[in-house]
Amino acid sequence: MEAQLLERINTSPWYALQVDESTDIDNKALLLVYVRYLYQEDVPEDLLCALSLPTNTTGAELFKSLDGYISEKLKWSFCVSICTDGAAAMTGRLSGLTARIKEVAPEKKKSQLAAHFSDKVWVAKLAYLCDIFSLLNELNLGLQGKITTVFKLSDKVAAFKAKLELYGRRVNRGILNMFQTLAGIVGETELEHSFCQLVHDHLSLLLKEFERYFPTTKDPRTGKEWIRDTFANKSGESSMSMQEEEQLLEIANDGGLKTTFETTTLLVFWIKVMAEYPEIATTALKSLLPFPTTYLCEAGFSAVTATKTKQRNKLDISNTLRVSLSPITPRWNRLVAKKQAQGSH
Repeated sequence: MEAQLLERINTSPWYALQVDESTDIDNKALLLVYVRYLYQEDVPEDLLCALSLPTNTTGAELFKSLDGYISEKLKWSFCVSICTDGAAAMTGRLSGLTARIKEVAPEKKKSQLAAHFSDKVWVAKLAYLCDIFSLLNELNLGLQGKITTVFKLSDKVAAFKAKLELYGRRVNRGILNMFQTLAGIVGETELEHSFCQLVHDHLSLLLKEFERYFPTTKDPRTGKEWIRDTFANKSGESSMSMQEEEQLLEIANDGGLKTTFETTTLLVFWIKVMAEYPEIATTALKSLLPFPTTYLCEAGFSAVTATKTKQRNKLDISNTLRVSLSPITPRWNRLVAKKQAQGSH
């Protein structure tokens, strides 16, 4: 299966990586690497490798392990993106990793509870937190999944930021009915204006944090809306070459391609037009191919937890994970042909 995967990746003009590091039940460090690539008018996502690491991992050691695999079986020059977990505990090590990858991949672009429950204000605060964390959880679930793009995820984040602004304005007017649990508490007790001010301040701080992590000035959709709004009959961005703009206009006025656009995903559409419009399709695919999240790595670590138990703590997880997580169907005929049938006794 690994050989099949590598054959497929090597036929793709580019590929993108998703990387995350964790430990298994035996407290051994493990680096999971997923790959996204172009293959037969599709964009598969697959487990590239599961690499064992030294106990004390550093950016240099992470790169050494990953580079050993990539250099032997693929080419760094075709890597257009690497997606890592941006958590504070991981940033230092994985920043070291991405910095080194940039050097070799030029295409590459973080109990006194009873007393509390008798306090109506405390209960109202708890109800508000339940509501806001429920909304955050909905957003988190919306950011997960396979074969997603930076456009879709950016839309969801932008919508949530807009909702926070809306909630802040409504709270300023004393309206709290958008928070279901809190609204039930408010219906039973009178809350002072200071409570609404507290909620407003929290919403403002939350919005600032979202702006810090997802700044409007660095919106990945900026200048690239033509990729998903191809048939709006608008000219491209100023950064586009004349040839790209001409090809974009030709696509926008092609009725047959419009039908294809409406019945396929963005990635598949741009793969289909690549043969006829290579320049504009290349620009679009390099924006769509990168992983926007580390969802697959997180799902892979869940599989590690389920597979490598206390009773199986010596298990070499790499091959097991490939069979468990890869969508590729093994070439059974070739595998069976390598085995010798046993004669009857």
